[in-house]
Amino acid sequence: MSGNTSPAETTRVHKLNNNDVNKAGTFVLYWMSNSLRSHYNYALAHASYLCEKYEMPLRVAHVFDAVAQDGKPLPERHAAFQLESLSDVQKDMHERNVPFVVINGSHKARDAVPALAEDAVAVVTDTSYLRKGRSDRHAVATALPIPLYAVEADVVVPVQTVSSKSEYAARTIRPKITRALKDYLVPMKNVELTNQTNCDLKRWVSSANPDLSLLTLEDLDESLKGMEGLDRGAPRVRFFKGGQEEAQKRLTTFLDEKLREYGGGRNEPAKQLQSDLSPYLRSGNISPVDIALHTKAKATKKASWKESEESFLEELIVRRELAVNACWFNADAYDVYEQIVPNFARESLALHKSDKRPKIFTYEELEAAVTEDPYWNAAQLEMVVKGKMHGYMRMYWVKRIIGWVEDPADAMDYAIRLNNRWELDAVDPNSYAGVIWCFGLHDRGWTERPIWGKVRYMNESGLKRKFNMPAYIAYVDKMVASEGLPRHIAELRKKHKMGGQQQTIDGSRKRLRSRKATSSSSKSGLRGSESKSVKRIKM
Repeated sequence: MSGNTSPAETTRVHKLNNNDVNKAGTFVLYWMSNSLRSHYNYALAHASYLCEKYEMPLRVAHVFDAVAQDGKPLPERHAAFQLESLSDVQKDMHERNVPFVVINGSHKARDAVPALAEDAVAVVTDTSYLRKGRSDRHAVATALPIPLYAVEADVVVPVQTVSSKSEYAARTIRPKITRALKDYLVPMKNVELTNQTNCDLKRWVSSANPDLSLLTLEDLDESLKGMEGLDRGAPRVRFFKGGQEEAQKRLTTFLDEKLREYGGGRNEPAKQLQSDLSPYLRSGNISPVDIALHTKAKATKKASWKESEESFLEELIVRRELAVNACWFNADAYDVYEQIVPNFARESLALHKSDKRPKIFTYEELEAAVTEDPYWNAAQLEMVVKGKMHGYMRMYWVKRIIGWVEDPADAMDYAIRLNNRWELDAVDPNSYAGVIWCFGLHDRGWTERPIWGKVRYMNESGLKRKFNMPAYIAYVDKMVASEGLPRHIAELRKKHKMGGQQQTIDGSRKRLRSRKATSSSSKSGLRGSESKSVKRIKM
């Protein structure tokens, strides 16, 4: 046996029922749900520990769900990302002689998991911090006659170890997390499986429940095409491929090529210095502990990188786990305007609800990026085409929606729906908190102004003053020209005479030429060629 204790700290492991292990069982089942990885997975490690403790083999199952965590049909792009993630896991499980099955999404986890665990000693799963995932785990725990252990595999510090309440802001949770880091930012020990046996996958599944069907991962394109109930209006993107292998590549690229400049340049949309790890964190393809340890090891060698290291770890750990805290302690309210938006913000927004908006846009018009704000349009189209919007632009994007929708509650609903449909890092605590922060969550009151009341304000002139926005627009326009747009968006943009691409480059050129040149590059402007802006971003 590899050790007498689990690699997962005891505070990560939560027993969800009071049942005893089945001493007559023949295997331990890991119900892989959120943490779609085999590397640095505390839930998998705890299941492996139980296998060695009881001298049993391990089996792993995932129940593919065509319903997203927000209860809506799973967008095709999210489904593709998950299939790619599961394919990675399957390869690794095969190499380790661990039986691994993916159950077709027409079956619910609350029915499939108890059936698959018929002869199991115990079941282990990973923790969900969202309403639907928590409900599924409760239902499975109730249906099982054996223990169900939920392991917090996707945070650095377990949520209830950090705090026993919903935290007010980053400044209140930061010291609590910081005090705990020394106990949790440590390498995870691996458990070697020594009791594995051959297993006929089809027989296991059919004997559990003849109605269960396996989802094949040999041809992902065909599997994706054959899925029912998906939201095909948000198609697959090519800029992000799911899986732990790709997550590790993204991490290496970030540490080698972007971290040095991250501290001072992360907010510049044209530079694209963000890690792009959020889709992989959302799908559990990579552990935040793994990311943090690699980041600290890299930055330790470079004293000048201290600002970048601290800035990145603040986002990865403090801000991300503040979002987890908000969803965990507001399980029924994290997406409900009247309950999650702070009183100061809700009251001031209500006072200014009747303020005249310069323009009103519908949900469909926002989705198609047909506003009169070229920077907002660029951000929306980046999300549609790429699957991920630049982080700073996402704040601006939400703030502007408040000014274009008469009812603030509708504005929040629009922002969440758009984000959940198009962003590969949604549906996730961090994406919910990111949207709702723009309505005052984890923030304070600011100088009161029309429409936005005391909610923090962002505007177009601020972007122009701080950043190279023509370069950002050119970057997005190049993607749109290369990839095209979903049909319903292209048709609405044509109806509004926006053209196949954004009609923003010409306006950006005029604005750029009108600014007083401060360098040789700005003196030349774009001079009729957006490619120069694109070249600057890639440097």
